This record gives sequence, structure tokens and C-alpha cells, in this order.
Amino acid sequence: SGVGIIAPPPLGVPGASPIAFNRETYNYSSSFSTTQEANGYQVMVLQSTSANMVPALHAANPKLIILMYQHPWFARSTDPNAMSVCTSYQNDIVNHPSWFLRDQNGNVIKTNPIDYVMDIGNPAYQQACVASATKLAKQDGFDGIFWDGIVATDTWSLPSGTSVPEYPSAASWQNATTSFLSYSTPALHAQGLTSFGNLCGTTLTSGLWQRWAALVDGAEEESWTDGGLGLVQ
Repeated sequence: SGVGIIAPPPLGVPGASPIAFNRETYNYSSSFSTTQEANGYQVMVLQSTSANMVPALHAANPKLIILMYQHPWFARSTDPNAMSVCTSYQNDIVNHPSWFLRDQNGNVIKTNPIDYVMDIGNPAYQQACVASATKLAKQDGFDGIFWDGIVATDTWSLPSGTSVPEYPSAASWQNATTSFLSYSTPALHAQGLTSFGNLCGTTLTSGLWQRWAALVDGAEEESWTDGGLGLVQ
């Protein structure tokens, strides 16, 4: 799908246009040639499972920024090797149970049958998340990471009737996410990678877009055209 990205100039590209367009795909396929694909966009977001396309796309357009998709606060039971999420559920549930957010009854939280909610504000988890994403991105030649799910409140993903004592308010969740971005972007830069974020529902809190956009190299606002807030949005 084609999605508009509003971003500062990419790192190392002085004077680049502030407006870029990207292609995001969860399972790469195209009826166009690799050259047409590579030159049709300034930014592409691919799953790590499509890493075989990265060298060819870069060869066709060396200026193309190719980002690797990661969800920073899910652990996925169907993704034991952490290809689309930061860490392995199978490893974490045994060795790092404190990384999971718990509900009001002390239970780990599922957002759906396969995704578990991780503590994005936990420094140890942040370090493991970024280290895993960095290793995967660099071995496959990606230019940076696209963090999905940078959301204004975790409640949008919680099952009905679930609350999280660790983050009892939108502000507390936002502060935890700010902590993650404040850590992850410099850590990625230190490894020569860029950091993009899918900023979701930031109109929920005044100034939130500005706060989070300042902490990444580029941003997508997934719901900016219709977040249900009418003309104010």
C-alpha cells in the first residue's frame, strides 16, 4: 500500500524534501520490475522475511531507504525467531517474565490469540528489543527500523475489562513510549541505522505528535485521515 510519510530529511541527505512517499508490504510481491519498484519510492518498509529483496532494490536505487518492520511491544507466539517483533515469546515467558505487562489480576495480557503485551517502558526489555532489531536489520542490509504501534494509549489493544496497573493512564503509557523512543533512536544511530515510527492517534493528547516526531527520523500517522475526531484532526 502507498502511504504518505512526513519526515525530516533522511540522515546524510542535506536539503532533502521534507515529504517522502513509501511502500509498505507484509509479504513482498509486485507486477512491476525491481527497478520500477526501487525508483517509485523514497522509502520502503519490508518484513525481515523479504530481506532477499533488499540488495536488489538497493542496487537499482542506492538512495532508496529500506526499513525493516518491527512491533516493539508485542511478543508473538507464532514468531519464535522474532522476525516481526523484538523478542521471542518462547524465550521471554521462560527467562524474562517481568518483561510482560500484567493485568489487574496479575495475568499476562493477550491482545488476540497470538500477541502478548510487553512492557515498552522496561529498560531491560528496551535494550533487548533494540539489540535484536539491530542485529537482524544489519545482517540483512536494511537502512533502519520501522516501529509499528507507537500508540497514544495501550487501551486500544486491550481486551474488554482489562486494565494495566503499571500504566493506569494514557499519560503514563505515553511516558513509557517516550522512554522507548528516547533510547531506541540514539541506539540505532550508533549502529548506522535510522529510526521511523508509526505514530498512532497522537491527536489524543495535545503536542504528542510533536514530542514523538522529534524523537525519530521519520514518521507515519496511520489514522490521520480518519481517526474519528472530525475537523479537529
